[in-house]
Amino acid sequence: MQLRWTASTWFWTLFVLRPARPSADRPAGVSPPAAQHAPTVAVVGGGLAGLTVVHRLLNPGARLAAQGVDADGDAAPLNARVVLLERDDRLGGKILTESFDGFVVEAAADSFLARKPWARALAEELGLGDELVGSEPGWPRAFVRRAGALVPFPDGLTGLVPTKMGPLWTSGILSPLGCARVAMERWIPRRTSDRDETVASFVRRRFGSELYERLMQPLLGGLYGSSPEQLSIAATFPVLVQAERESGSVTRGLRVQARPESTGGPRPGAPFLSLRGGMGRLTEALEASIESAERLQILRGTTVESVRRTPEGWTIDIEGRSPLFVSAVVITTPAPLAARLLVEHEDLVAALRRIPFTSTSVVTAAYDSANFPRPLEGHGYLNPLSERRKVAGITWSSRKFAGRAPAGRVLLRGFIREPHLPPAGPEGDARLLETLAEELRDAVGLEAAPQWWRVFRWQNSMPGYTLGHLERVRMIEDRVEALPGLFLAGCSYGGVGIPDTVRSGEQAATRLMDHIATRRA
Repeated sequence: MQLRWTASTWFWTLFVLRPARPSADRPAGVSPPAAQHAPTVAVVGGGLAGLTVVHRLLNPGARLAAQGVDADGDAAPLNARVVLLERDDRLGGKILTESFDGFVVEAAADSFLARKPWARALAEELGLGDELVGSEPGWPRAFVRRAGALVPFPDGLTGLVPTKMGPLWTSGILSPLGCARVAMERWIPRRTSDRDETVASFVRRRFGSELYERLMQPLLGGLYGSSPEQLSIAATFPVLVQAERESGSVTRGLRVQARPESTGGPRPGAPFLSLRGGMGRLTEALEASIESAERLQILRGTTVESVRRTPEGWTIDIEGRSPLFVSAVVITTPAPLAARLLVEHEDLVAALRRIPFTSTSVVTAAYDSANFPRPLEGHGYLNPLSERRKVAGITWSSRKFAGRAPAGRVLLRGFIREPHLPPAGPEGDARLLETLAEELRDAVGLEAAPQWWRVFRWQNSMPGYTLGHLERVRMIEDRVEALPGLFLAGCSYGGVGIPDTVRSGEQAATRLMDHIATRRA
């Protein structure tokens, strides 16, 4: 059976909504900053980046304290009123976890890279250290389709490229000729041009077309939601560019970078981390850390129409409310929405609009483990474009992390992206389920209907770091720097994962605090 789900229904029924502090007959606007004793700053967007910005503004010394460092006066909270504006009736953005009947269901991201420190450090700072869990051990962790069959990913993938030839030879993913071409990588001359290059071009040039088509393309498409034929290697995997530039060979350079003496120590443990109750615990803890602050006003269900520069600072036009006058503003929405808010600044808008976004749907379903003709292996599998499948990949959620489903049940997620997305609505959701069922039948022989299923649609949710992305970001940063008091954060610019989004929010908060301090000085 289908448990019907819509964003508005679940947001209202699963979350306790905190009303905005101004009443309907009292405007949300405040006097221009010059007329106030303490400045007002605004954060537009209450997703992970926005919550991180607000948390850091209100608790700048919390991370130092969590690390056992005595926070001095430089880490004092920002002496300003903070207004957080969120269009939806809940905070958290694309991080959404639902728990019921022993299932932990992730609507979007289910984990983050352990090797990037920012998300883990924030979780520990928020008191969630004991709730951190690693992905389940075992090998292989993932599979890839090859001529219809599921083949294990070979051991020795570092930075998404093979550094061990033995497992690659025996995996059966590449032909002997393809493996020989990979082995030749260390003798391929390094590229001398500094111009940006697509991921596809980089991998083909260094490792050959076969490795790209059968292994790298499904991995990269799954991570970024865009074709590697368009993705920028410098923006997505700068470590590979650095390895080639410094060592003349990617595999040789990655081995050097992986040595304990070159990285400050080994990197033990699981490659992915999550939280025992799901990733929603992170945004819940962030919300709990800020909601009682006297200097904070949270305006949920609030649509920002524009953000305009004024002689005193910035004016935020809000649908159905009086304007909000602030000294500084951080916009954490996706780049296309930020462009609509900053329409008066044509050069900045043009640069923001050049960052493309794609849509995706996540179909989650639960089955009895006895429905599967053979035991599942690994954490899931990916489909290369050459397999001509509508589903980009499948995650066995109940195998990837412990405690995601009751005993004897299998919880899984299928990812379906453009151009295979039907229109939104019950009929479109049913078509998505049919697509998932067809995929599971062909891949693992599953014939049974799910015990329950849900569809989570994310419209224009994944930024594409296409060729020239870093130059576009530099252009955006130059335009923003010419507009004192404006800051941007989020996954549109410097990293799509949870750790990079956290880092983006913290950097924006630091720049905002420096801006306020400079104005006072």
